[in-house]
Amino acid sequence: MTETELSIDQLLLTALEHARDGVVVTDISTPKNAIVYANAAFLAMTGYERDKLLDKGTRFLMGSRTRPSAAALFRKALNTGSRALVTVSTVKADGNEFWNEISMAPVREADGSIRHFIGICRDVSERIAAQEALIATEMRLESSEESDHLPTFDPITNLYNRHYVEEYAEREWLLLQRQQRPLTLFLIGLEGLEMLARQRGATAVNTLLSRIAESLRNVFRRGMDLVARYDSNHFLVAASGLSWDEASPMAEHARQVLAAVLPADCGIVPHVVAVTAVPETHLSVDDMIQRACQELEQAREGGEPVRVTALD
Repeated sequence: MTETELSIDQLLLTALEHARDGVVVTDISTPKNAIVYANAAFLAMTGYERDKLLDKGTRFLMGSRTRPSAAALFRKALNTGSRALVTVSTVKADGNEFWNEISMAPVREADGSIRHFIGICRDVSERIAAQEALIATEMRLESSEESDHLPTFDPITNLYNRHYVEEYAEREWLLLQRQQRPLTLFLIGLEGLEMLARQRGATAVNTLLSRIAESLRNVFRRGMDLVARYDSNHFLVAASGLSWDEASPMAEHARQVLAAVLPADCGIVPHVVAVTAVPETHLSVDDMIQRACQELEQAREGGEPVRVTALD
């Protein structure tokens, strides 16, 4: 290595060390994906001392609140050598957890091989907490007896209704448009629900809908996910900041959960579609919903339980 190359490497290392965002480099050739570098910002973010962090595997940093789909996307990026933007719960040195948005990418060697990954980390706990607080405040206001607004809750499932989720998605669309971050809408269709109602009655169907609603809450449990009952046969989920890569495993996970909740003899066939878009001026939430309805119809006709697409 020449003196110039050494100088450039030192310059890059100094720049990483003084970066505002946390930076971690891992060695994927090791079984545990060992951490080989962490800058000062990441150490401050997590509270670890450098010697306590280096050579540790990334799994020990993964918190209990991390969604299975996020963990799956993290592993997929490592296994396939691809880029990913994923939000996980990270454990600090004191045992507390925070929401960590990681922009991860492979570092290619001169021969094209990949041995290391770099992760740019941001603590997004305040953003998620603010969104959760906003939703909680709106829930209290909308459920107040003094509120003169249109109803916002579905009385059967106690989820938000169509009116509310469409307004919420419009607000998120404007926010994400400024941030140039994606919005994903999940449309869940329950084919055969009307037949079940005729066979077993409204009470049995309402009980089943409540169970489905609770299951969907458990699947989409990020602070930036809002689950709603869209109409009699459909649920709609607005997931802010969720990318196409994350949407695919999430949609499959939702389908699996629904399959487990639905009785084998109920005759209901669930379909889950996801439409992802980075908000642009020529697009709208209505475009996303219309596309989701089209994709759901095609999924039914083609016998596809899960269908994921991007709108551009």
